[in-house]
Amino acid sequence: MHITRPAVYSIEDALVRLRRMLGFVPEWAELEKFLPENLLHGGSLRSAVASTFVAMLEMVRVGQAEMQQSEAFGPIFVRGRTPAVQAQESRQ
Repeated sequence: MHITRPAVYSIEDALVRLRRMLGFVPEWAELEKFLPENLLHGGSLRSAVASTFVAMLEMVRVGQAEMQQSEAFGPIFVRGRTPAVQAQESRQ
């Protein structure tokens, strides 16, 4: 018996993708919009969702992004933080 191991999407890959994509999204967007399309099927989806979520938490932690969720189990919305916004907040 041979069990096929699903592809794993790394947190590092998710960070690279999010940093690249968030610069082009000025408004709030659903986190799921940032999942790689080639991993949206089968067992790879869980890996992509988990890695993308953890990568976004890291970006929030270092001040590169914001997240919001209005209700439990509701969609998670994200947006990047521009250097101008970061500079303004650091002066306050």
